[in-house]
Amino acid sequence: MSLVVIGICIRDDKLIGLTTERIRKYIEYFPYEYVDFICFHWDKIDVVNYSVAGKKFNRKSLEWDDGIYPLPHVAFIQGFLNKNIINKLKDIFGVNLFNNFLFDKWEGWEFLSDHKIIKQHLPITHKIQLERLALQLNLFKDFLIKPSIGSSSGGIIRVKSRNDGTFDVFHSIKNECVLIKFDTIKELMNWIESKVKNGQYILQQGIETIRYKDNATDIRLNMNKNSNGVWEKSIVFFRISSNNNIVIPKKVSRIYTFDQLRSSSSFLPEVDIRKLESQIDSIGNKICQAFDQAGYHMGDLGIDLGLDMKGKLWIFEINHIPYPALGAIHDPSVYKPLEYALFLAKNKSKY
Repeated sequence: MSLVVIGICIRDDKLIGLTTERIRKYIEYFPYEYVDFICFHWDKIDVVNYSVAGKKFNRKSLEWDDGIYPLPHVAFIQGFLNKNIINKLKDIFGVNLFNNFLFDKWEGWEFLSDHKIIKQHLPITHKIQLERLALQLNLFKDFLIKPSIGSSSGGIIRVKSRNDGTFDVFHSIKNECVLIKFDTIKELMNWIESKVKNGQYILQQGIETIRYKDNATDIRLNMNKNSNGVWEKSIVFFRISSNNNIVIPKKVSRIYTFDQLRSSSSFLPEVDIRKLESQIDSIGNKICQAFDQAGYHMGDLGIDLGLDMKGKLWIFEINHIPYPALGAIHDPSVYKPLEYALFLAKNKSKY
């Protein structure tokens, strides 16, 4: 066995692909680190024999070998697990378990809203209550309805009321933005009631972000703890939507890193890119510090932001297990969790 064994606890096998990509990138950048990687489901741990049934990454074949292996020295969670399961994992791994606070969009908003400086950047957000839906739908002329649990903008609904009393509804379905029109608020209510479940959706104030060729934009910031156990920015980039209302990560028309923006004046010439990046860095660090101060052991956060027409920066949501930007751009957040895991193992739980 290797000197250090890093475990990746996944919710289901759909995440094997991302886990494989993480490890391959880690080995590419750190070929001489003597580490083994085991991917496992939480219910396959044998606490009596201090072992786990899972998959071990084979460095020669770059594939996975099924087997029963010694329990990893450190583990991180990749996938949404309920609080009871997380508590069981904490009992097993102690402080060598990270990404141990898994929250939905509402819980994430509530957590951030307790911090005065951060709250200034949060859109007004409510948990949808069907018995109060008529009142909630009249709070804003522009708002979004989001599933509390979900990613990649799946199931998001954006509603814009028109001056003639009608409504334009933009619905994210299978990575497409579909326009639906309603003549009355009653028609809109009936449609929304058929789509949402009580307590499982949030209603969020709509923010009109700056546009590029009339398309909506947002900003993704990935923060990670590094090989020294310190939070740092892995990457920040603008996403240009393929439509003018909802940014769908899997259907963006273009991505601009801030390195590209600093060397180009053609994209958003009215924006001071260096100043904006400094503001984003500051917000990202404050959010990470808030998690640390609350006693949560996180090593991986994705933050979705937007810049409005007046130059104000907004925090749309935080992702406790962000999906890295794979493919077109170099995103160190792909392998950073493995760097941090190795730091924990080498420093005997001193995070």
